[in-house]
Amino acid sequence: MAHTLKEARQYIQGKLADITGAPVHEYKRLVRTEEDLKNIAATHNAAGDLIYHGWQISRLDATNESDTNEGEVDFTFLRLYRIQIEGYYGLDDSQATELTFQDLIESILGAFDTAPTLDGHCDYTYPMEVQQVSDGFYGSVGVHYCQLVLTVVMKRDRIA
Repeated sequence: MAHTLKEARQYIQGKLADITGAPVHEYKRLVRTEEDLKNIAATHNAAGDLIYHGWQISRLDATNESDTNEGEVDFTFLRLYRIQIEGYYGLDDSQATELTFQDLIESILGAFDTAPTLDGHCDYTYPMEVQQVSDGFYGSVGVHYCQLVLTVVMKRDRIA
């Protein structure tokens, strides 16, 4: 049975939610203001305090590669989907949240390292990449931000 991008995205969404304990949106949400940030990332920590911590996923692109030897007829190919994962985490210097966020990023990387086929939802993945880690403000709310990229590979047939 052929794998689908939808299944892979749903798996990624569920795994991120399990790892982070935060809201994970299956599509890219517009974040320009503090109110936008509240809508996608407002949650509560174990002490019941309001914090900003959320994630969203989106496809960046899809490319194709041959999986046959040179000179062979190419009836199958590999489709490589690059999935972007963006994370937001409330900045609080007194709580050393940068360290917490960096540790969380490493936990995500490690968890996906040990699931190279997304538990059977793709043929394989490349190791996840950290594209950006930075800090910024949405209104008066300071946040840590990251962009991660996971390349998901699925074998495709050119004929039915």
